[in-house]
Amino acid sequence: MSVGRFYGFSPFIFSAGEPCHEENDKLAYMVIHVAIDKEQVVVVYNSNDSDSEDFADAYLELHDMADEQKIPVSASSQEILVDLATFDAQITTPIKTYIDVTLAARNIWAIVLGPGVPGGFYDGSDIISSTSRVSRLDHTFSKQTANDLYDRKIFQRFNAIDASFSLICTRIDAPTSAAAITILENSDTLLKQLIVTGDFFFDPYSDLLGTDADEYTQSLLSFQENMLSSLNLDTFITTLVDPYVDTVVPSLRDDSFYWGWFTDRGSTSFFRDTNAIRTFFYNADYDAAITARSLETRNWCPLALNGGYVATAGSMSNPSVDGFLRPIPFFDALLRGATIGEAMLFATPFVDWTIAFFGDPLMKVSFPSPAKIEDNLVPEGESWRRMADNLARAMSYFLIRKGKMEAIRDRVVFATDVLLEVDLLSKSHSLINQYDNDRLNGIFAGTIGSMVNYALSKFRTIIRDRPITLNAFLKAKGYKIADILRNGLTSSPASVDDNNIYTPGSWTVEFTVENESGGFTAYDFDLDISLEDDFSSILYSVSTSYSVSNWEYEVRSNEFESFPSGGLSYSFIGRKVRYNSISSQSIDHATKFYYRIRQTDQVADYGYFESSDVVFR
Repeated sequence: MSVGRFYGFSPFIFSAGEPCHEENDKLAYMVIHVAIDKEQVVVVYNSNDSDSEDFADAYLELHDMADEQKIPVSASSQEILVDLATFDAQITTPIKTYIDVTLAARNIWAIVLGPGVPGGFYDGSDIISSTSRVSRLDHTFSKQTANDLYDRKIFQRFNAIDASFSLICTRIDAPTSAAAITILENSDTLLKQLIVTGDFFFDPYSDLLGTDADEYTQSLLSFQENMLSSLNLDTFITTLVDPYVDTVVPSLRDDSFYWGWFTDRGSTSFFRDTNAIRTFFYNADYDAAITARSLETRNWCPLALNGGYVATAGSMSNPSVDGFLRPIPFFDALLRGATIGEAMLFATPFVDWTIAFFGDPLMKVSFPSPAKIEDNLVPEGESWRRMADNLARAMSYFLIRKGKMEAIRDRVVFATDVLLEVDLLSKSHSLINQYDNDRLNGIFAGTIGSMVNYALSKFRTIIRDRPITLNAFLKAKGYKIADILRNGLTSSPASVDDNNIYTPGSWTVEFTVENESGGFTAYDFDLDISLEDDFSSILYSVSTSYSVSNWEYEVRSNEFESFPSGGLSYSFIGRKVRYNSISSQSIDHATKFYYRIRQTDQVADYGYFESSDVVFR
């Protein structure tokens, strides 16, 4: 047993791997299911700078917060401090002490660092941002720590468990206090306006080469393809002309969002007139945020803030390409009602690192036509594939019943009572005849035909073959069907090629990842296959702890990738894991099998989930 007090948690006793008592269940529910609000925010000012305190007072007034929610620190006027020890002495220790003593009764989830508060510190050749370091206030500094809140596959609002890992922390800084207060006023305008109306300027290309650069470009292109239209904003998007030339956006006008990379310098003339509130600006480069206070610099963060943006983010030193923010988790969070502070935290891969966040963490935005994202919405093509599999399942269960009828017949044939045998033999044959192949195909032929016709009419645009055939559809979509469906087609079975048919006797098991530990961990999975419902005899046993071959996980809804070595992050709770059998694990067609699967981590083995299926392939 251990006792923990995390920021965001009231003190309570917990035991890893043990179920909570009823009282703690209620406590956890009440604490976790409260969205962030002004009561959980503090603003930090430099007590050596009167303008800094003026800003803190303006922030409290804007959000109608209590005087105790501003925290003084006696800090240097330098924007970047010499080392961690100096930063701790001037910033983290005073903040932590104030929260522990003065605000002990509050759950603090977000911290705003006002103008005049240092923006970071040197750690060797790296500059660690103050927002990234202060977000880990209750943790020992560990440079470039993987962010457990990054890109959660099943969205949830920031909660108490999240706060135990990382707080939300942003800066609002500018060359003058008046400029910083202007940022606040613009944020207030946006909060009152509610809906953003400006254009989205998007630049997914750079002149950087290499695997990491290619992967980042692909992440931007994936956002463009799958999410950008959901924002319902007019867009300006650059096009790739030459991989060795960085295509750039010429200037911004009537804009609300900008996301680009890698052109690392701009000018004040880049920000033209706008009739829209400039909401969030991000350029992925190596030093966009090295300062927020200079009027002379050409780095992007101060340019964006001076150009009217109310929020921005950038690197204080090279975060590596894999440390850049990602747009999908950022805008997914905004679409679902999260604040700008939540969105920035969910979009950054690392904490205790070089990325700095600027803006009011409580700011929220809405888009012109609210786009409701459904996690459970199944694409039509995937829906058709599932229908085909389930139809094959139904036909296979039909054959199982036929097998049971044959078993009854065999018992009758070998009965020692001749009169009983004579009386029941014809009846048992009659039962079997109800389940012969002709009757099977007769029952299901109409359904199979309707399903095929639906595919050929609905997905006509993806099929270039003429005439349109089921075989062409399967090839175009990359789908396979069970041989039992092919045999039920009214046309010749040869109309579907063997390479569009599942491997006979193969099977697949899926399982939804659960939040077993209740915290941050990585899960492995143990799977047992049996032909007995009590698992008295195990046919096959596999585990991701020993091999991830043939295991997959759902990286996005209905999109699977190979299972990662080292376990699956807790952030995939609610997604599926899948095991696909190998040739040596074949099971006869129309055989019912039982499976059990459990999650494990370094702390515990959690209970089995048990179910059954039929081999329909």
